[in-house]
Amino acid sequence: MKIKYGLVAALFICGVANAANYYNPAHALVTKVESVNANVNSYFPGNPLGDYLNVAGFTSAGVCKADPNTGLIVLEVSNDVSGRRQFNTALTALATGKTVDVAVNDTLRDANGYCILVAIVIGP
Repeated sequence: MKIKYGLVAALFICGVANAANYYNPAHALVTKVESVNANVNSYFPGNPLGDYLNVAGFTSAGVCKADPNTGLIVLEVSNDVSGRRQFNTALTALATGKTVDVAVNDTLRDANGYCILVAIVIGP
C-alpha cells in the first residue's frame, strides 16, 4: 500500500513540475530580437531589462507577460553563456528565415514578470 501511495505522489509531483512548461506553436518564425541596455526603462517604460525575442503565434504561456503592442510573449534571454547562445540562435533564425521551437517555464521570470527563455531550437 505504501508503494501505491508513493507512486501516486510521484506522479502528482511530476505533473505539477511539468505544468509550468510552455512551448510555442511548432516551427514558428522569430519576429523580433532586441538587445537593450540597463537604461532601457528610462526610454521605454515597461520594457524588459535585457535581451529578448518574440516568436510568431506564441501568445499564451501561463503568467508570462506579453508585448502590449503585438500580444506575443516576451522571451527574455538570461545574461550568461547559455543566454548568449540562445540570443545568437534567435538572430540566426531571424536572419535566415528559419523557424524555431522555444520553451519557457512561467515560474522563471524577471522582476517585471517577463519569462526567461529556457530553450530554443532551429527547426527545418
